[in-house]
Amino acid sequence: MFATKTKYWDQRSALSDQTPLRQDLELIQTQIVARHGVRYPTGGNIKETTAFLDKLKPFESSLPAWMRNYSLPYNLSVQGQLTHVGKRELRKLGARSLARSGFADEGADTLLRFFDVCPRYQREVKKNPTAQTQQHEFQRSTTLVKTAQWLKQSLGLKDEDIKFSAKDLMAVQSACAFDIAIYHHKHHWCSLMSMTFIHALDYLDDLEEFYWIGAGYKINYEMAAVLLREVFTTMGARATGDSALLGSFFFAHAETTLPLMTLMGYGDRSPLVANATEDDIASRGFRTSILSPFAANVEFRLFKRKSSEEKEFYVQILINEKEAAIPGCGRVYCKLSELEQQWLYYLKVYDFHKDCM
Repeated sequence: MFATKTKYWDQRSALSDQTPLRQDLELIQTQIVARHGVRYPTGGNIKETTAFLDKLKPFESSLPAWMRNYSLPYNLSVQGQLTHVGKRELRKLGARSLARSGFADEGADTLLRFFDVCPRYQREVKKNPTAQTQQHEFQRSTTLVKTAQWLKQSLGLKDEDIKFSAKDLMAVQSACAFDIAIYHHKHHWCSLMSMTFIHALDYLDDLEEFYWIGAGYKINYEMAAVLLREVFTTMGARATGDSALLGSFFFAHAETTLPLMTLMGYGDRSPLVANATEDDIASRGFRTSILSPFAANVEFRLFKRKSSEEKEFYVQILINEKEAAIPGCGRVYCKLSELEQQWLYYLKVYDFHKDCM
């Protein structure tokens, strides 16, 4: 609902704490790649919301009562820092993982921050204004114009000479998302938004993420091959007996987890476009609110068959702790050898440094 600012527990209502194990398999290793939990807004978020509040000052007497003399409950001193809620999310994630596995590395920058050390990605995507053409077009769309009109009305400024930009709308959406994620209340910023408003801004955010760290450009997700290779090398060493490692845990960002998920085939790769219809937007398969909320995580679980005379190893991948069929294999438990063959190019051939030149 709030793209990458969605609180993690939104999608866990029907999820039990335990993912049942197959009785014929023994779990011998687990590896988790997780995004940080709920954090305070970034400096950019705080500055945008502050600028929006400053824009409203001449109309203060017409605003909803709660907005008069309102000040943000956080400032730049805590920008981007993990909140008490975020810390609790990750502690609980760790406890649930421990309960599932039954047993209790710091990654190099290239492993977890491949997006920072890939010049081509920085040049062609991150710092290239034309890479976000679809998002910029949607910012000028009729949908966003109508959303801006709704905001004027919600603020009691229908007849006032004030115009709201896409940045203003995003500031309201961001403030609402953090109100829910950090403080668990909806009676301030969220009261200014209708569900139509929320869905429009959710799509605007997804347009940005799709072309920034999703399937919009091949380089976005192929970079994550360095991390996938590390995970499979670790599983392979456990399977051959060259390593006794029971668990490996990586903590990073949405820019890490979402490209990794996309590389493996999770999430729809169909292009998101500015002129999408309401039905297209509602039915889209790419939603960062589902794939990459706060504390999003990918867990790779390695099993060996208990009764087989020959050593057989199976992999299960949990996305945000949910059991799902592995893309390409189509099953929840897939042979390690099958996945190694399926992703052979990324595990053995792909050259990160050459691709990033």
